[in-house]
Amino acid sequence: MNTYATLGGMPGYLRQFDPDLDFQQNVTRRTLTKDSFLYDEVRFLLMQELRKAGYATTFVRVLPKDPSVLLLTPDDLLSIR
Repeated sequence: MNTYATLGGMPGYLRQFDPDLDFQQNVTRRTLTKDSFLYDEVRFLLMQELRKAGYATTFVRVLPKDPSVLLLTPDDLLSIR
């Protein structure tokens, strides 16, 4: 249960955990070791969420001034800042 809850049920993440190791050993080896698959995943997911927040913030700030912002791509929105 700890493994499923920690990894959010993601099949790719679940495959990274070794069934012969206990939960703590798996967390240490598969997420806290620099060369492990899941080590950089936290940073990657956080950056994705922050990028989404950047889109939303820019969109909300610019929309009242310029309704054409609806036609912009997400990357265009980030370049407005």
